[in-house]
Parts: sequence; structure tokens; C-alpha cells
Amino acid sequence: MTQTSTDNALDDASHEPSDESPILVIHDIFDFKGGGERTALTLAYGLETDLFSGTLNRNSFDISLPGGCSFRTLDCRLPTSLFKTLMLILYFRYRTRFINTYQRIIFSGWVCLFAIHNHRNGPNIWYCYTPPRDFYDQYQQTYRNASWGKRILMHLVLPGLRKRFEQAVKQVDLIIAISETIQDRVKHSFEKPSVVVYPPCDVDLFHWIEQEEFYLSTARLVPLKRVDRIVQAFLGMPHKRLVVVSTGSEWDSLKQRAAGAANIQFTGSVSDETLRDLMGKCLASIYIPQNEDFGISPVESMAAGKPVIGVAEGGLRETVLDGETGILLPPDPSAEAIREAVIRMTPETALSMREACEKRAKRFSRERFITEMKAIVDKYR
Repeated sequence: MTQTSTDNALDDASHEPSDESPILVIHDIFDFKGGGERTALTLAYGLETDLFSGTLNRNSFDISLPGGCSFRTLDCRLPTSLFKTLMLILYFRYRTRFINTYQRIIFSGWVCLFAIHNHRNGPNIWYCYTPPRDFYDQYQQTYRNASWGKRILMHLVLPGLRKRFEQAVKQVDLIIAISETIQDRVKHSFEKPSVVVYPPCDVDLFHWIEQEEFYLSTARLVPLKRVDRIVQAFLGMPHKRLVVVSTGSEWDSLKQRAAGAANIQFTGSVSDETLRDLMGKCLASIYIPQNEDFGISPVESMAAGKPVIGVAEGGLRETVLDGETGILLPPDPSAEAIREAVIRMTPETALSMREACEKRAKRFSRERFITEMKAIVDKYR
């Protein structure tokens, strides 16, 4: 029988793992249905393990696991903005002594890695979506864009957090990176080797439905995703239709920029069913983030038989085959480059890529992910 519980006293060392599950998967937080959250759930379900998280948004998740496996959360009440990550780190560091009752731990995320000093009973495996970018490659950019209050906090807190985080990484027995892009970041940041296991995508849920003449953007509306350039490109193509499916910090500014443009539609967040419908009907998707860690959206697009207008940066270089399953623009693409790619991606061109797209997407299936993770985890006992 599946057990789902909330436990505000998980630092009790008497907690015992399920007999069937000597492995525990720990994920940072279950707040919204992002790629990391879906991956952690797939991992726990596929390996039939217990699952633990710092927080749970019950409006977004109703978690159930197979067999006798349990889900637990500290259910900690976190403040917003500056102190949210700091508080979560403290929860993981000081309220997770129970994890030593498990033989193996799989850490999903990076905040939860601060709990690693509480596990001395067996191997520690880190499924790494990315090293914390505010500690490393995006520190300068984050600092420039921060308020004066956050800058002071960064000066006071980040050096110490980074030192303790690197101490935690030293206790990791195996790092599994979600892409070769992240493998390179791990090597650069920690001088440690890693293996690559691509995250799972529900490729069987996405299907080609028909071909309508609109292009789909599913990236979050934040600066790193560069949706502003996509919008700018379509402002110069009033005869081409763009549907933007997401929300984010740039929601108001992008809607204002596109005000009066009949060819650009903002839907906000949509249900999974609506997303699959839009993906199955669009002509192609457009996804041009800055140095993306991996990128599930392009895989979902290809699973629906729809090519991707992407960018030759980050994980898209590993998923999208330029000229076969989409068009990869040069790094840091301009609005004009996006316009040219949209014009090249005619209905006939998009349709000719359908079979290659569907075939390529299977490389990133849930079944493949579980098989590869089982093979690796079984070696660490």
C-alpha cells in the first residue's frame, strides 16, 4: 500500500526505510511541475524507492508511489525571495539525520546535497541538473542584475555556502550529469568525473495531430530563455502566428511589447492536456535559451513530430539534429536570425522532418532513463 505522509520531525533517527526500498531519492522541493520534479518522480517510481523532499505544493502535486514505498516531506514553511534557498539549506543540513537508515541515497538537485553529511551508511549518488550557477558561471551576471540588498547578501553568504557545498560534493561517490553540457560544468567546477544519463521525457504522451500554421514557444518568460527575441522576431512578421505558452518575470513587459500584434498570443500557464494539444498541432516549436542545461521542451516537440527552431548552445546540441529534426541557430541569435529560420521552416519542410523527429525523441524516453539508472545504481551497493 502506498504511503504518503508529512513529517515535521524527520530528524528522528528511529525512522526506518521501507523493507523493499533500501534506496532513498531526495529532491530539493516539489513546487511546480518542472523537469527536475518530473525526473525525481520518475526515478523514485521506476526504481521503487522512498522519496523525500523539503517542501510540497499540494496544489501542484498528488504524489503516490508503488508498493510499500513512501513519500515524506519536511513541509517546511519557506519565506520568499532572498532567504528561501538559505532556509531550505538549513532544513536539509540539520533535519535529515534519518537518511542514515538507508543504504544508498540519490540526491536530485543541489540544495538537498547539504544533507549528505548525515549519510555515512553507504554510497551517495548525485543526479546533477547543474552545479548552482549563482556560485559559479552566472555569479557575475546575477550580481550585476541584483538589488543592493541582494548584493550585500551575496558578499556575506555565498563564499561560505560555496565552500560548504564543495565539501558536500567531495563526499559524493558518483555524479550523474543530465547532459554533456552539465558534465563539462561539473569537471570545470569541481575537477571531478561524471557519467551522463539524459533525463526522461513522456514521449508517448505527445503525438502529431495536424499541422496548423502557428509556431509554439514554451520557455519560461525569464531573461535566460530569450523569449523577448522570439517576440521581437514575430513583430516583424505579422503574417506569421506565434503562441507563447508560459509565465515568468517578463510576462508584463513582453505582453506590453506585443500589444496590438494580432499574430502573437500569450496563453499563460496551461494544463498538460492543452500543452500536448498545442504541441501536436503547431507547425514547429521555437526554443532558444542561453546555454540550456538540457531542455525537455525540444524533446516533447520532436515526440509530437514537430521540428525545433533552436540554438547551438547547451543541451540542444545533444537533442536536436540540425537539418534533420530542426534548425539550430548560431549562439546568441538575433531576432533577424530567428525570422530567417521561421521563413525557412515552411509547412512542407516541417512535415518532411516528422519521422526523424519522432524517432529521435525515443532516445530520451522514460523507459530508457530507468534502464540506464538501474544499471548504474546497482553497481553501487
